[in-house]
Amino acid sequence: SEKKIKPISISPRTRKVVASLVVFCMITMLIIVFVNRVEAANPVVVYTDPDDDSLFADTNDGDGVNWVINVSDADNDIDEVELWSNSSGSWAKFYDSNALGGVAYHNTSGQNGNWTGSWTTYYWNISANDGSWTNATYSFTTGYQWGDPQIAVLDDVLTYDDAVLLKNATGEYYLFYKNGYIDVKTSDTGANWSLEPKSADVDNNDIYSQSVYAAFTYNNSPYCLYYSTGYLYYGYWDGASWNNGSTEILQNYGSYYGFGADCVYYNGKWNLVCGYGEDSGAYVRLRYFTGTF
Repeated sequence: SEKKIKPISISPRTRKVVASLVVFCMITMLIIVFVNRVEAANPVVVYTDPDDDSLFADTNDGDGVNWVINVSDADNDIDEVELWSNSSGSWAKFYDSNALGGVAYHNTSGQNGNWTGSWTTYYWNISANDGSWTNATYSFTTGYQWGDPQIAVLDDVLTYDDAVLLKNATGEYYLFYKNGYIDVKTSDTGANWSLEPKSADVDNNDIYSQSVYAAFTYNNSPYCLYYSTGYLYYGYWDGASWNNGSTEILQNYGSYYGFGADCVYYNGKWNLVCGYGEDSGAYVRLRYFTGTF
């Protein structure tokens, strides 16, 4: 004969108890997962200055860039924070908190005396230890470093104007100026002008040269930009003598002029901005170029 299975009878009270146990187990599992996640939290950089990819960081007249960091940890066990810098292909430590004993956060600030370059990109790393090391790497680019102000005293009967001063990485000073032609005087101290052998004419082809605009270091040599014979020219020292050449950029067309120029190295390339002269209904033109000389 066929055997009949008798259904199990569950009272309403038992169903309520079982349902409560299921809910309790689910909540307990969530709490365990949440607690585990908190205990496994890594240190986090809450604030940093300079920030990643920031531009025009102030070098404070050559003293170095100021920095600020704020590192926190949800499980309050930061034991040590280190800061590292890389500007030449290798990392060097410039700050160490030493043992902190397990803290929730670490705020500190200072100045790195090695971050002094003009238009220079620096990389730095924040390392925090809470039993294992957590690292965050940032980069920033400095602004132009003007250096200390200099005064040039020239005892001469000639008229000088449109002077531009350049100090290169090896400490040499170059004073480019207009004296009818485009000339330069050099110094190794910023004071003994005209005594150095590099003082000479940069361009004596055009007595009507209008202006010397800017000076910069290119391929480890001093360069200047100036107007001559209707075009934007550049002068440079090749290690033995001064030379010049035309950029072929027109700055005068009939009665229209576009004076001015500057050149800087930024973001991996040379950038030239200058006035441009053309017969275009008396508009003032500004042109932008990238490339090499």
